[in-house]
Amino acid sequence: MTYKLGVHVSHWDTQPQWGLLKAAGFEFAYVKATEPPPYMRGGYDPDYAYNTREAKAAGLQVGNFHYYRNSVDPEKQARLFLGACYLPTDLPPALDAEDRRPIDGLEARLILWLSIVAEATGKTPIIYTSPSMIWDDIRPKTSTLASYPLWLACWSKETPIAPPPWTAWHIWQQGDYYTDVGRRSGVMIERMSTESVCPVTGMSIPPHGDPAKTTM
Repeated sequence: MTYKLGVHVSHWDTQPQWGLLKAAGFEFAYVKATEPPPYMRGGYDPDYAYNTREAKAAGLQVGNFHYYRNSVDPEKQARLFLGACYLPTDLPPALDAEDRRPIDGLEARLILWLSIVAEATGKTPIIYTSPSMIWDDIRPKTSTLASYPLWLACWSKETPIAPPPWTAWHIWQQGDYYTDVGRRSGVMIERMSTESVCPVTGMSIPPHGDPAKTTM
């Protein structure tokens, strides 16, 4: 399997020098856009605009993500994200699902966010999560989530196997950091599968409405 290298960033990361990342071979970036109050003031990542603009200007393909909170209405979170993402992007939106606070019906709540964003954007969102989150917290009872490509957080040197109900992952967060970007701290490295990819975006994700044809 071959990969494209990418990063994901938020306000917690010192603003990277995107030109250095591009020169180092990184091809895509996922930039945090939102996280609902009271966890983030106003709900908007203060570096969203800077990172989105500068990453695109440096020649990287860019997508935005929302940090999901289990205790907040998923429809409100979807509307927050849709209202915040005013800059053009190349990659599908993504949902960061790693809040470990117990809540009933988490699978259905995540699907609601994903479906609202898919309907509004015409793009099939990606869901970011970990094997332990899937097994212990989401506990999927249907295969519906698998119609959304998986961004798998699995900090391992070995290529991971996607946990059910997925049969493959689309992006793998390996857990390594790249630090040679003119800053004190590193950025997390992501690996995107390049098998059967779209020649325009580099991603093999169909328009929303035909999830059965998703190739990961």
